[in-house]
This record gives sequence, structure tokens and C-alpha cells, in this order.
Amino acid sequence: MVPAAVGYRSSPPEIFVVRSDWAKALCRFVSGTFLSVWPYAFSGRGEESDDHGPDGLSIYRYWIERRWSEVPDFVLWVMFNPSTATISDDNDDRAVPRCFKRSQRIVERTGLMIGAMRVVNLFARRATMIDGGSEPWPRGHVLKRPTWVGPDNDVHIAEQSAQAALTIVAWGPSLLRGRRAEWRADQVEGMVRDPWCLGVNAEKHPYYAGPRGAPMDTEIVPLAAARLHSTVGSSSGT
Repeated sequence: MVPAAVGYRSSPPEIFVVRSDWAKALCRFVSGTFLSVWPYAFSGRGEESDDHGPDGLSIYRYWIERRWSEVPDFVLWVMFNPSTATISDDNDDRAVPRCFKRSQRIVERTGLMIGAMRVVNLFARRATMIDGGSEPWPRGHVLKRPTWVGPDNDVHIAEQSAQAALTIVAWGPSLLRGRRAEWRADQVEGMVRDPWCLGVNAEKHPYYAGPRGAPMDTEIVPLAAARLHSTVGSSSGT
């Protein structure tokens, strides 16, 4: 079950079903499904820190937006950490375009009235140049230092989810295990509203939306329902 259309935000957001084909077509037209022709027509928004690392990128990236129409509502993706993508629409990494394409598929399949997608992260610290060197994120260590989370990250996550028509958590099980960051995922789940996901693994962690993550044709499902189904499947041996 996925929402077929989302009306303008209220608190909580009103999700309703558009049943007729012509109404769905109208939603898709208004939301701007000419993405393949003019994908980043209204891009270039976000929030980054003022300080920069030796690679020239901001040390923290709190959120970015990729917009294809002036429809105000947006889909929010909650990922693990930012890489090299910046507010500028001509500087993407491998994960952001995949989230954009997934958002496009949501519009095409469901008729959601959205005009953009935004990305926030469990950790706002970029995983490029760390502490003046080229050290990657520490493997096998608990990322509990505030410098990894980012001084303003929690505020941005909560604000963006409160504004979003739909929030999808997609930080990935392998990243949580590799960085022992389950504690952070638990924190952020309490900050976002009515999270959806691309499915969960046996440990009930949401699948990743970036490269080597969930297949691009994966349907979104409510996180709570995915975990419940996982529990039922495990108990029945399936």
C-alpha cells in the first residue's frame, strides 16, 4: 500500500487516494513529470556549513533539494551521510540522482502532488576529506562524536520531516553495521514523522536508496508495516 496522492501539508499531512485515471494524470502533470526533459528546472536550495575542508567542500551538509516544478510539496529522503553533492545542481554524487529518480517513480506511479525531493542524513559530516587528510570514515568504530552528527543536524532533520509530504528512511543496513551506528538511527526515527521505507532486512533496518541499494523499481511501504511483515515472516519461517 502506497499513498496515491498527497494534499497540501497539514499536521499530520492528509494523504488521500485519487481513484480516477484522469485525476491521477492531472496530478502527474501538475507535479511535473517532464523530468527527463528538464529535470532540475528549479534546483539549487539547501543548507551547508560555512566552514570548508581541504577538498573545498563544506564540512557539513544538512539538506539539499532537487526540484522539477513549483509545486511546493516534496519527498524527504533520510540517508546515512553526505558525500560530494552540494546545493548547486551541477555538483551531484551517486546517491542524489538515484533518490531523484526514485522520487520521479513515486510521482509516476502514485500521483503524489510533489515538485521536489530533499535529502537529509543521520550524520551531516561529509565522508570525503576528514581532519585535513584523506582518511575514510572509521570502520568498526561507534560514531558517537558530536562532530560526526553535526551541530545543527537534528534541528534540520526534524524541520524537514515536519514540512515534507512524505518521509522515506533509506540509510542502509550495511552502513549501520559497519559504523555501529544503530544508536543514531534510533534517535532519528524519533525525529521524523510517519516514516516510509524501501523495505527492511532481517534485522529490521531500512534498505539503502543509493548505489548497490534496493532495486530502482522497489515500492515504498510504511516502516512500521515493513517491520511487522518482517516479524511475521520470520516467525512463520518465510
